[in-house]
Amino acid sequence: MKGIVDTDVFEAFIAELDKYEKGLIKNQTILKNAANACDVAMGKDAIAQKYLPQLKASIKQLGDAITLCKSARKKMSEKVGDIKDIVTGSD
Repeated sequence: MKGIVDTDVFEAFIAELDKYEKGLIKNQTILKNAANACDVAMGKDAIAQKYLPQLKASIKQLGDAITLCKSARKKMSEKVGDIKDIVTGSD
């Protein structure tokens, strides 16, 4: 139908981004706790010294993904709001 804008798909996508972000945050927390426990338990061990930096790099990458996800969700929400304003004639 001409003149009808359905934002439900966008809102569902935003909700999925939110779930994904929460999963990333949970995984980041788990990895941080594991890295801290490993550092305390095996900090001087050669194997720990070799792999802890890689684990910390992975934790940073998760942080970057969380930031990207938050940004995408925010921008998408703003665009959906803009669409609704246009359709309803609100300012």
